[in-house]
Amino acid sequence: MKKLTLALVIFLVAFTAFVSASDNYEIEEVYVNDILATNTVQVELDTELTIDVYLEGTGLTKDVKVKAWFGGYEYDLIEDYTDMFDIEQGVSYKKTLTLEIPEDLNLDDNYYTLYVQIYDSQEYEQFSSTIYFEEPRHKVAVKDIIFSNTAPDEYLGVKVRLTNLGENKEEDIRVTLSIPDLGLSTRTYVDELAARNQDTENTNDEVTIETLYLKLPSNAYGDYEVQVQVDYNNDYSTTIKSEYVRVAGYESYDDSAIVSISPLSDLKVGKETQFKVQITNLEENPQTFYIEVDGNFEANFTEEITLSQTQEMFISITPLESGVQSLDVKVSTDKGIVTQNTYSHNVKEQTKLFPILFGVVLAVIVIIVVLFILSRLRE
Repeated sequence: MKKLTLALVIFLVAFTAFVSASDNYEIEEVYVNDILATNTVQVELDTELTIDVYLEGTGLTKDVKVKAWFGGYEYDLIEDYTDMFDIEQGVSYKKTLTLEIPEDLNLDDNYYTLYVQIYDSQEYEQFSSTIYFEEPRHKVAVKDIIFSNTAPDEYLGVKVRLTNLGENKEEDIRVTLSIPDLGLSTRTYVDELAARNQDTENTNDEVTIETLYLKLPSNAYGDYEVQVQVDYNNDYSTTIKSEYVRVAGYESYDDSAIVSISPLSDLKVGKETQFKVQITNLEENPQTFYIEVDGNFEANFTEEITLSQTQEMFISITPLESGVQSLDVKVSTDKGIVTQNTYSHNVKEQTKLFPILFGVVLAVIVIIVVLFILSRLRE
C-alpha cells in the first residue's frame, strides 16, 4: 500500500511539473481586434485577426515566446508566434500576433476557442477566449479560372467558378473577363447564388458560368494577366481575381538597330562591376529602346532610352552569390526584340585581406625572432 501511495505521489508531482504555470511571467490582458477578450468577440471570416498580448515579468526568464492559435481548421494551421525574447522582473511587455482567418472555416458551430500562450523551455502560462465567427453579409469569391486554347489568332476560352461565402443570397451578378495588356474584355451575368451552405432545389451557392471567349491577336506572345471582376450586392461589392495565361506564339524581332555588349570578367560577390551597352538606331526617326537585366545580381541601369543614332550606356551589377551565375540582357523596341543574350560567369568570393595581412605580420615576426636568436648565438 505504501509503495502504491508513493508511486501515486511521484506521478502527481511529475504531472504537476508538466502543466505547472510559471512564476516568472503573467498574461495580464489580451485584446482581439482592439476588444478586450474577457468576453466573446465577433470576427468575420476571411479577415485578419490582430491579437495584442500584455505581459508582466515577475521573475527572470530567458528564451521566451508567445503563441496564439485556433484548432478545428481541416486544411491548415491557424497560428502565429513571436520571436524569442527575455523576461525581466518588474517589466511590462506588449506582443502583437496576427492570425489569417480562412474564408472556408467550418461554421457548423460558430464558437471557437482562441488560445494564447507564453512559454519557455520548461514552463508556460495560457489564456483562452471564445471567438464567434460568422460569414460576411456579402461575399462572392472566384474559386477557379480555367483556360482552354491559348494559341494566338484564336479564341481563348475561359471558365469561371463562383462561390457565395456570404450569409445573403446574391442576385444579378455581373462577371467581367478582361486581358488589360491586350485591351480585350467581355462580360456575362449570373441570375442568383444561394447563401453559403443554403442550397435549394433550384439554387446553389456555387456555379460555373458559361465559357467566355476572347479573340487573341495574331502577334500575341508571352504571359498575360487575365482578370475576372465580379460585381454584386447592387454593385456595392466587387471581387477581383487574376491568373496568368501563356500564349505560345512567336516572339517578334526588330532588325532596325544594332546592339553591342562589352565582355565581363573578374566578378566577385559584393563587388560592383560595370559593362557597356552600345545601341545604334538604324531608323531615320528616333526610337525608344527598353533594357532588361535579369539574374542573381543587384543591377543599376536606365530601363528606357530614346535615341536617334548611337549611344552608349553603362550597367552596374553586383553579384549576390558565388558560383556559376547567369546574366540575361535584353534590348527591345515596340516592334520586337533587338537582342537577347544569356551570359554565364563564374562568380568568386572576395579575397579576405585580414588572413593575408595576419600571415604577413606573423611571417615578419618569425623572421625577426630567428634573426634575433642567430645574433645572440654569434655573440
